Amino acid sequence: MVLSYLRTSFRNLFRHRLYTLVNIFGLAVGMAACILVGLFLQHEFSYDAYHRDIDRIHRVMRLVHPSGGGLPYYPFGTQYRAGSTLVDELPEIEDMTHFITRPMWAGLEDRGFDVRGTVADPNFLCFFTYPLIDGSQPPELTPGSVYITESFAQKLFGTTDVVGRTLKIYYKWVEGDFYIGGILRDQPVATSGEFVFDLLISYEGIPNSAGPPWGRQWSPTTRFLVLKTFVRLAPDATLSSLRPKLHDFARRHLGNGADPRDTYDLMPLRRQHLYARRDFQLHMDVLDQQDGLVQGDINRCYTFGLVGAIILALACVNFVNLSTARGANRALEVGVRKAVGSTRAQLFTQFLGETVLLAGISAILALAIAQLTLSIVNSMLISSLQLSAWSIVGAALLALFVGLTAGVYPAVFLSSFAAVQVLKGSGQNIGGRSQLRRSLVTFQFAISVALVIGTLVAWQQTNYIRTRDLGFAKEGLITMPLIKEDRRLREHYESIRDRFETSADVLGATVSLAPPGYENNTDRSLIRRLDQMDSVNVHFLPVDHKFTEVYGIPILEGRPLALTDKDQFKLLLNETAAQALGGVKPGTVLSFFWLREFNFTVVGIFKDFHNSSLHNPVRPLMLIYHPWYDYVTVKVRMDNLPKTLDFLASVWKDFVPAHAFKFLFVDDFLNNFYQGEMRTQTAFTYLSGLAIFVACLGLLGLIAYTTEVRTKEIGVRKVLGASSGDILTLLLREFAVLIIIASLLAWPAAYLFTRSWLDRFAYRIDLSPSVFLIGSLLVLLIAFCTISFQAIRAARANPVDALRYE
Repeated sequence: MVLSYLRTSFRNLFRHRLYTLVNIFGLAVGMAACILVGLFLQHEFSYDAYHRDIDRIHRVMRLVHPSGGGLPYYPFGTQYRAGSTLVDELPEIEDMTHFITRPMWAGLEDRGFDVRGTVADPNFLCFFTYPLIDGSQPPELTPGSVYITESFAQKLFGTTDVVGRTLKIYYKWVEGDFYIGGILRDQPVATSGEFVFDLLISYEGIPNSAGPPWGRQWSPTTRFLVLKTFVRLAPDATLSSLRPKLHDFARRHLGNGADPRDTYDLMPLRRQHLYARRDFQLHMDVLDQQDGLVQGDINRCYTFGLVGAIILALACVNFVNLSTARGANRALEVGVRKAVGSTRAQLFTQFLGETVLLAGISAILALAIAQLTLSIVNSMLISSLQLSAWSIVGAALLALFVGLTAGVYPAVFLSSFAAVQVLKGSGQNIGGRSQLRRSLVTFQFAISVALVIGTLVAWQQTNYIRTRDLGFAKEGLITMPLIKEDRRLREHYESIRDRFETSADVLGATVSLAPPGYENNTDRSLIRRLDQMDSVNVHFLPVDHKFTEVYGIPILEGRPLALTDKDQFKLLLNETAAQALGGVKPGTVLSFFWLREFNFTVVGIFKDFHNSSLHNPVRPLMLIYHPWYDYVTVKVRMDNLPKTLDFLASVWKDFVPAHAFKFLFVDDFLNNFYQGEMRTQTAFTYLSGLAIFVACLGLLGLIAYTTEVRTKEIGVRKVLGASSGDILTLLLREFAVLIIIASLLAWPAAYLFTRSWLDRFAYRIDLSPSVFLIGSLLVLLIAFCTISFQAIRAARANPVDALRYE
């Protein structure tokens, strides 16, 4: 009997090839989308999972409420003593470590490379899990030693057998020779940015006097909040019981200088990659953006998962629609089988088995589609997804699920035909309930309209944030980092800046701690008016006197910084800072706390410009003339760019011949803020296109079936005088009405979804009715293009052929 069922199944599949192909290809596309989305989700949720005791490891977060108002925020790190004091005072915390990752230069006398260097506590390698390829066990950072990854060892030495050799390292407060204490295995791809490095050195080996700018003391200000601190909880400790103690801990140690609402919290390491942005408003570090790393986003995972499931659901709806609509083609078979003794249960099993078989064939095709498109997906999402044996198992289970889910209703429907009525041709509604099919088609196109609207809004918002006026002239700005090079370059910043300006193609040059957009490289401090007690938390940026001129930042009141202001306690405030301080004017003296208290005089107020992504509002900022510079930026003429770049490279080589000339266009870096949105937008566009494709594939099958069963009706209408246009209108009108109804259903859902997504941006587009109308019209146009060929062929058919045997 099984062989009979199989023969019948294959006979039906081959006899109705168009519908078979529609079903197989639709299910294959839907399943391929699910497989790819599943691979992506598995990759995202596996981040940092290789660390031992990952469920006990948490990152320490400090919640800061800015003085003078403003939204609370979580800085990237904590102060140096936060972790050790937590271990001393809270028995639920059994160990801690902290570290910071920065761009460095490492190499030999004759060659070297820019690298990601991590400065950490001695217990770092025991706290986290980094397998050792070569070196003493257990690995422990000691002063003067450096651990490097196997890939960097191969890159620099051509071998990993280098333990004991010497490596030169340069970075601000790190300069000298380090002996290689061990070789670490490269980190897995699914590793958060802070755990990605090329070399690792001990914090204890850096002299405190000339060392890193984070200090070893407590301070109520947000100064020094740069170290990333992680703690390991005791096995029986819970976050819910710890949070009240963390608040009490903050009250004891932050003192009167902090807002009473400031507190500490813990972020589980397992959740860091996906939830840091949503739960703690942490955006990717500047260094991670420069190195092309990707920040996870749980909302992106939810969106991709939902759209993948929707595409599969649309494919299943296609199958149900076509199977029930074509019930008449199987009715005689059902009647004969029941007449010769087949039970309803046997017929149900046969029809369900056919669906599972169809889903199995679709799963094989889906795996092939997924494999062929993996390179595109990896390029789009900057990932390294690949199929595995588990993917095949997952595809098999998915095929079984789809076969059972999509096949149940058609199997129940087809097996329910009464043999006597079918064989007598009594007029039983063996074509299925048209109302159900209309409802399913409406559902499909409601989803399609909503996805198209979401895609259009994403495109508009992404274009808006990329083209919005940021408050400074970003065109033609080239920035070069000094922080990755040795101190000779940083000590001669004025000379290199002035040499750059000798070219007629260089319109200006300036040095600063960071260019606009590098907000994480600016510092924060408390400033207040001398006649007031309340302080305001303000970002400050050390610059030279040419900064506002080169960047084209307008001075609204007072004057810009001058060469004579160097080290003279002069500063500029942006509009937001001036307003937060009560509307200060040029000439006002402010108390500025940074390490100790200084009095600075305001010489000018400059127009607000965006110093971070448009996810955030403009924050208080001041510019001070202080020689603490990490970047040199030049403004160039774009019409002679190759020659200008050659000139800049030659000047660079004169100062530091051992180091490669590296540069970055400021507008390119600013676009890095939105790489996540742009990748999501591109992926969402593809997924939306797939959803529409699957919906239209089902529509193509339905219009083919509709014209087939209405052939005689069309013939009669044409004999009675109906034109081809009348017939075409008749066939298209029903689907047009369904798409209009679908649009009305889709608009509220699309509005809520897009409004929620836009709320993530401080600066965003306004949702207009036009985007909803355009989305619906696009879907209507695509649907009409899909069914027009079949409809036109039916409308132009000779009625004689349809009525010949009547």
